[in-house]
Amino acid sequence: MRYLGDYINLITNDLTCELVGGKARRNSLVTNASILLKTDSSLKNLALKLQKYAGFIYTPGKRDFGLNLSGKHRFTPAEVILVSYVTAELAREIKSISKISRGTT
Repeated sequence: MRYLGDYINLITNDLTCELVGGKARRNSLVTNASILLKTDSSLKNLALKLQKYAGFIYTPGKRDFGLNLSGKHRFTPAEVILVSYVTAELAREIKSISKISRGTT
């Protein structure tokens, strides 16, 4: 699950760098979403989605390393499918805007 968030972070970094330059490639997903929110009003919806994605999926996934002692999987199959779908839709939206991120598979 974490790698799905890493992918969104990577292509968001590309998009932000393309639009504003600077050190966008080294920024966090939340920082770049905030930059996109301030940079272009047409990206407001995407930036808000990225902030929600980071708060709900990506940031918790990077920081929660606890093991489930019951032997059950950390995520249910339904959660994995949902997050995969949300990630694919966000990626599609980002790639429709960013020329650089289209080369990132």
